[in-house]
Amino acid sequence: MKNFLSMISQHQHTFLVKGYSSIDNVKQVERVIQKDSKIPLSLFKNLNTLLDELRSGKEKNIPFSHIEKAIRFDGFNPELFLNLHTKFLKFQDLGYNLVVDVGLDDILSKYYKGSNYTAIHYCGLVSATPTIIAGNTMAVHAGWTEVVAYDELVRQTVTWGSVSGQSVNNSASKAVFTISTNDTDIGGGFVTTDNVKSATDGILVGAAAFTAGNKSLDDNDTLSVTVTATSAAT
Repeated sequence: MKNFLSMISQHQHTFLVKGYSSIDNVKQVERVIQKDSKIPLSLFKNLNTLLDELRSGKEKNIPFSHIEKAIRFDGFNPELFLNLHTKFLKFQDLGYNLVVDVGLDDILSKYYKGSNYTAIHYCGLVSATPTIIAGNTMAVHAGWTEVVAYDELVRQTVTWGSVSGQSVNNSASKAVFTISTNDTDIGGGFVTTDNVKSATDGILVGAAAFTAGNKSLDDNDTLSVTVTATSAAT
């Protein structure tokens, strides 16, 4: 049996578009929903609560991830709004994790021995042009550093969904990071058992570099990360 993690990272602009007022942003959302879904906007109660903040002028922008969650809470499939999604999409990338030695040991220990079992995992961000090797741990990873330039106080929880077909992911509740500094370069991500930013304890499960290279993000950009864990017979 082999185990690997794949990570899809996706950057989404907030609904602040240069040259557009907050009302213009609302109109963009309304137009796409009416065109793509044919569902009356009035049925989107949580979404309308967010849009009311724009309509009133209290807010100038709302992260796309908040819009997506509101749509989900309203009971509608976010995939209906692909055009809305892509309108504000800057990049999407995929990187296959190297599950490091300590991560493999942890998987074996917890599954076969039931030792110190912990179901909670956390996602962090990796610096530009990372070099990831099997011997990496949270304390020792000379080929990369952790990026902590985001508003959230801790590394983001990976909320796993149901296991099916030897695979499990967090696509129903992505790990979302709100970037806090302009020109923040990110080269990938990692999964660990400790949620404290910059902490060197906890177990590093694995880390991945973006396939298409580094991404540069700015203040208030949001990065949504989907983590997929897959096991396959060999």
